[in-house]
Amino acid sequence: MSFLKVNHIEKIYQQKLGGQKTTALKDIDFEMSTGEFVTIMGESGAGKSTLLNILATLETPTSGKITLNDTEFSKMNENQLSNFRREHLGFVFQDFNLIETFNAKDNILLPLVLRKESKQVMLTRLENLSRTLEIKTLLEKFPYELSGGQKQRIAVARALITKPEIILADEPTAALDSKNAKVLMKLFQKVNEAGQSILMVSHSVFAASESSRVLFIKDGKIYHQLYRGNYSANEFLVEINQVMTSLYGGDHE
Repeated sequence: MSFLKVNHIEKIYQQKLGGQKTTALKDIDFEMSTGEFVTIMGESGAGKSTLLNILATLETPTSGKITLNDTEFSKMNENQLSNFRREHLGFVFQDFNLIETFNAKDNILLPLVLRKESKQVMLTRLENLSRTLEIKTLLEKFPYELSGGQKQRIAVARALITKPEIILADEPTAALDSKNAKVLMKLFQKVNEAGQSILMVSHSVFAASESSRVLFIKDGKIYHQLYRGNYSANEFLVEINQVMTSLYGGDHE
């Protein structure tokens, strides 16, 4: 059953009044089912980040409609969008976005503090996530004491602590070495198998190979999509690489 519907989204930027127009997205149309793990791939400037920002309610499309569980984004005002973002969406960024003066525990719990959740709810959720993401020994440490991979696991915990309907991840492996990228993607796969819906933007063929479906965007349009199906991660990686080479040229492995 589709719970995210993106219908004919277009985004046009105009530099100044009467100035040149740039079309960033053209007729983007797709749906996503509950529990899916979808990756959006494309070259720099293809429109990936613009699409993610629109799905995150941080930008407004020029035309088209987006609904998440029958809630239509365009029918909400700024305050409603802000509340919706906080209550229903989880975010993972490539540069972690942790508060340096907070330890890992406080960084993770911050969204629940802002929601004024009870201490018992916060501690119960933290305990569960600490086991799932294997971060119990990191909770009292500050960001400057953590490696890149550890910081990203804390960021993932912060995104999951509110039990969002969907995780939106922006190049989550970009700042990580290959070892930590692999660890992170296995964690993403683990939480996805537990039912968490994930939509990720990535240029990494390896990262995309852990998802269940890949949408390829070029010049602001979706040109192709691949379903993982019964492929292993390695087999899916080969398929993704072939499409990337066909669409964008070069070797993306």
